[in-house]
Amino acid sequence: MSKVGRAIGLLRSEEDQLRTQRDELIEALRSTGESWNSLASRTGLSRQALIKRRADAGGRI
Repeated sequence: MSKVGRAIGLLRSEEDQLRTQRDELIEALRSTGESWNSLASRTGLSRQALIKRRADAGGRI
């Protein structure tokens, strides 16, 4: 694998880890009663996108 290929692989891995951390934080905030509107505002994602990610994860983010 080339240097560029390895670098892209590492970046994708970091991106996946950051998304997982974000999703876990969103789930934790939802469990405390944080609204979808508030979370959408904080993350810059739409409510629809947040809810879809949750549904795609089998009901939990």
